[in-house]
Amino acid sequence: MSSINERQIMENTKVVFTDRVHAEVQLFSNDVQAGKMNLAMTGGRLAVFHTEVYPEFEGRGFAKLLLEQLVSYIGNTCQRGDRQR
Repeated sequence: MSSINERQIMENTKVVFTDRVHAEVQLFSNDVQAGKMNLAMTGGRLAVFHTEVYPEFEGRGFAKLLLEQLVSYIGNTCQRGDRQR
């Protein structure tokens, strides 16, 4: 049983486009950036350049969360018919 005073950790992700082609999947843990995945989308193709989880957040499955967010975003984008950025 959990204590009411027990600290709850909340992770969330978001996809942020830095221009029409390049984007980051950003991961936050309790509102602190924990990692990111750099990518580009052009001509209906996706390229992932770099995935990084900051050292203090390693070992928590955060790289998997970044990948899951990317897959979800791509799936939702394709369902809307918005295949090109």
